[in-house]
Amino acid sequence: MSALVHETMSADAMINDAELSTGLSDWGGDEFRHPFTVLVESAEREADLTEIGRQRLRSWLMLRLEQRLKMVEDRKRRPEIAAQNIEKPVFLFGFPRAGTTFLHTMLSLDPRNVSPAYWQLNLPSPPPNDPTIDHSESTRRMQENLEFQGWTRPEIAAAHFHAADLPEEDFLAFEYSFVSTGFMGFLFVPTYIEQIAAGGDFSQAYKWHRKFLQALQIGAEGRRWMLKAPEHSLHVDTLVAEYPDALLVQHHRDPSKVMASVFSILTEGRRNYCGNVENIGQQEARMFMQMYATGITHAAKARKNEVLNTKFLDMHFRDLERDPVVSVRRVYDHAGISFTREAERQVNEYVSQNRKGKHGKHRYQLSDYGLSQAEVHEAFAEYIDHFGVELETAA
Repeated sequence: MSALVHETMSADAMINDAELSTGLSDWGGDEFRHPFTVLVESAEREADLTEIGRQRLRSWLMLRLEQRLKMVEDRKRRPEIAAQNIEKPVFLFGFPRAGTTFLHTMLSLDPRNVSPAYWQLNLPSPPPNDPTIDHSESTRRMQENLEFQGWTRPEIAAAHFHAADLPEEDFLAFEYSFVSTGFMGFLFVPTYIEQIAAGGDFSQAYKWHRKFLQALQIGAEGRRWMLKAPEHSLHVDTLVAEYPDALLVQHHRDPSKVMASVFSILTEGRRNYCGNVENIGQQEARMFMQMYATGITHAAKARKNEVLNTKFLDMHFRDLERDPVVSVRRVYDHAGISFTREAERQVNEYVSQNRKGKHGKHRYQLSDYGLSQAEVHEAFAEYIDHFGVELETAA
């Protein structure tokens, strides 16, 4: 193993390396430098990075830096990118582990809709839907990236199956601003959480999200965006400020099932980067639980605005499980899109071939994280009552 593997990461050095590797230096603004520096320094001091974890993290961050530079250059060379109008995008959000991936994938089957695939989220430059550009190597490159980063391990695939050509959560677009709760999910970075992610200003994250969609819309004009990321539930006001005509699908599920599953995934994700990873402890589990409770409560309060509330469609996990086709039809009706016979056929075929557990059983229980079902239900009592959430048996 070379000495480079053990070299401490430096934000300034990585920024310089990105400029050298791309031959570009216009970042489209310098607001990213502070959150990026806090993230790198927090990871170095606090995350207990393994040798492979440091390699993975550096590769992850360098890809974001280089692609940001290239996106800025694309916008200068091709003014049609900045001219793209993102019209009535549909956002699926709410609790993670509440059927968002299942519903999102079914919506993405219709060629009239468009959802970013994992490879596109990681390689937005050159515009990945542009039919005049050869993207043949991009999927292969990003499948190798998934494997290198550890996201194809069976322990993770059982909970969330990753593939380069499958639709993925659009919160990855936030990472081009380096303001994202995604980093805190897979790294122990309390300083970054405190200074940047917890209750911070996500306006820059959404501005880069729009730039990202504009790049991906080249070659996909006239199609409806179908996006999903549970993280949006924490920033409803900022989302609507950036996308005033957005339509919102809020997923609901028994929080006690959600929390245990989230903690399990976070624990496995951290094993890709950090050493001596045990199950997330009770204190951190309660911190995550409170973060979600605060976000969900805030979203519910925001919906007291009658105009804003008309943007919302509520999607309950148990209803989605019972009748996926009806659930998809409800989204189409909410978005004002006709649910064609061909779209219905594609959904039925997908459902018949992709039932829960196809990639393995995801096992988890609250007691592994020092919590009880009663404790979680108490923390989310107002939410459960307000939305009439159906409770599930303890796992």
